[in-house]
Amino acid sequence: APKKSLVVEPESAPCVAQALTSMRPIRIEGDLHTAAEMLACGVASAPALRILRQHSVDSILVAEAELKLAATAMRSFGGPNTTASGACGLAGLLRVAARDSLRAEHRLAPDSVVILLATEGQ
Repeated sequence: APKKSLVVEPESAPCVAQALTSMRPIRIEGDLHTAAEMLACGVASAPALRILRQHSVDSILVAEAELKLAATAMRSFGGPNTTASGACGLAGLLRVAARDSLRAEHRLAPDSVVILLATEGQ
């Protein structure tokens, strides 16, 4: 099966998602308040955006409750002790897995191999 990569961001700080849609970095206005503080940068990196586009990376946005739940779930099931920022990838996987339309869109199947990166430790 073809590989699929997703960037996961908080709904309140969607700088990469908007940049991928616009094909250029866009400054996100507002306070960017999110439990995933390390992801509230406000503007995507132009060099990173080029790489993401080159590899046809898509994005998924997650709610604050999903971010907090993902960090707790990761710890509860023996994963690393991480923050909402670090567990953002798990939050995205759980969102996609819970919705038929998103599973189809992102080609997530029972036999999919998923690589999650916990980007922060506590």
